[in-house]
Amino acid sequence: MQEGVIQYTFMQGSSGELSELEVSERLHAIVDEMLEPFGKASLRMTGLNALAPPQPPIDIAKPNQHDNKAEFQHEQRIVETSIKLMSELAELLAPQSDASDQKEMIARLVPVIDQKMRTSKLYTTPKMALDLISKSAADVGGYYSFYILILDTWTAFNARQAELKQQEEKFWNLPHRAPDYYARSIAVRLAKLYAKETLQRPTYGSAGSTGNPSTAYARALRKTFDVLGIRAGIRNHAEYAIDQITEDDLKQQTGLLGGFLGLAGMDSDSDDFTESTKKLLKKGPKN
Repeated sequence: MQEGVIQYTFMQGSSGELSELEVSERLHAIVDEMLEPFGKASLRMTGLNALAPPQPPIDIAKPNQHDNKAEFQHEQRIVETSIKLMSELAELLAPQSDASDQKEMIARLVPVIDQKMRTSKLYTTPKMALDLISKSAADVGGYYSFYILILDTWTAFNARQAELKQQEEKFWNLPHRAPDYYARSIAVRLAKLYAKETLQRPTYGSAGSTGNPSTAYARALRKTFDVLGIRAGIRNHAEYAIDQITEDDLKQQTGLLGGFLGLAGMDSDSDDFTESTKKLLKKGPKN
């Protein structure tokens, strides 16, 4: 995977996966259709790189890394077991053991293991970076290189265990069945976009005869779920998202500078603007 590039897997029915560019283009088309009645279109942003493909109209990253509790618990068990086994292995191979017989055994074992690792790499030509790392470890002393790697890996697994504990408390320690957080997040993000662009609260509705979505937001959400491969009904997620819309979401957006200075909604020629500016300037820079 290229460093700094987030990889997603998207659905395209039975015809295969969509690329990130295709996903972005399809989502923009969906938002275009949603906003068309209001005379607006999806804003194509490329970020700092003008040559980069347009970013999706909403953030499509997952709020958590697991699709369900079973998937979460499986990783949690693997991490816990790995920490236990690495702890036992580190203790078993510890070169600074207090037991004299352990010290003597390690003193005999280290040169033997080092020599065997050097011999195994003697006529090996590194073809990849990992081959070079393996050969270098053997050259400097395979036993201690391996032991240090155990400690480093043990530390990393402990850090991951702490992350999983936080995720468990936030996402999975619930008295009821955990919701589909990804579907919920996408619904909220699309609802916020609708409110920001139209200054109206999105609504949910469905056709009585077919049950198909009948409002602009609901139709857009259904299509967005399809593009992102989210297999979930939209009604509950749409209704939850609509409830998250606040009065701030329905206000006209101000310029970046005005909002930063706290001068939103003021006419630059007004007395209020002048007085507010004077107060800000009087404060001066804070050290």
